[in-house]
Amino acid sequence: MRKIRSVILWISGGTVFLFSMITVLICTYLFKEETYAPLLKALLKLLLKACGIRVKVEGLENLDKNETYLYMANHVNIFDIPILGAYLPRSIRGIEAEEQFKWPLWGKVITRAGNIPINRENPRLAITAINKGIERLKQGKSLVILPEGHRTLDGNLREFKRLPFKMAKRCGRPLVPLALCGLFEVKRKGSWIITPGTVTLKIGKPIDTETINSMTAEELRDYVKSEIQKMLEEK
Repeated sequence: MRKIRSVILWISGGTVFLFSMITVLICTYLFKEETYAPLLKALLKLLLKACGIRVKVEGLENLDKNETYLYMANHVNIFDIPILGAYLPRSIRGIEAEEQFKWPLWGKVITRAGNIPINRENPRLAITAINKGIERLKQGKSLVILPEGHRTLDGNLREFKRLPFKMAKRCGRPLVPLALCGLFEVKRKGSWIITPGTVTLKIGKPIDTETINSMTAEELRDYVKSEIQKMLEEK
């Protein structure tokens, strides 16, 4: 039964995904990012619904809708970015693994939309991606990064990379910890089974630039990880 249900959800989600990506790709040629952002968010919500995923958001009141933020979240599965893109305010973009930009259709869409590829194996190229992210933030455009670098294998946080926190100290923007709770139970790495359920996106309190600058990159990394861990453990 679980396998049959998963097949149906993949077909449903895949159909919405294809329609959504083609629509967004066309929009990237015709409109500015801010113009088609509401449509993109609506399509991402439709995609999640088609895959059996309901999303509850907590802590939205912590955000100033006119502020530019650097968001950091735990990395669970392929639904991370759709959830964050759909439910965080304003238009956001992400720093994503370089290989994803080579995927059919998806790679073309995220390239056109302005996401930033990062080479996780080459430190020099990774720094280039970080510099592009800093430039985006300084232009007043919010950005999300998943500091674990790889999806969780067991539902627990992996070690956080140091480079994103060097970026946080240079970009001059508040940093917001995010926790995706319940998403590991929906889909696990290495499994194609989807278990419909509710995911909670918890939005922590922004860490202001003064606090960021008072810490080393390592201290900031450990602090953000502890904040995300606390949100994951909250009932």
